[in-house]
Amino acid sequence: MISLKSFFLSLLFIPIFTFSQENIEYSNLYSENITLNISDKKKYSSQKLGGLDLGNGSFSWNGKLIGGEEGFLPRNICDSVYVIDG
Repeated sequence: MISLKSFFLSLLFIPIFTFSQENIEYSNLYSENITLNISDKKKYSSQKLGGLDLGNGSFSWNGKLIGGEEGFLPRNICDSVYVIDG
């Protein structure tokens, strides 16, 4: 049986894993959350909705904006070229 203390300590680690943001420059097909920094004052965070491996290092990633913003953040990598649609 798990102790009450162990249970609450385990909850502390869930938000760190679930809400960790990855800068769009270092993101990949398997990234769950991506942040796009527009300027020092403006950034967009998105949570993955889906993605597709296009082969040969190419992929498509789509996420819904989170944190009060509405919209989507698509990201595509084609032949290792960085592309943002919007």
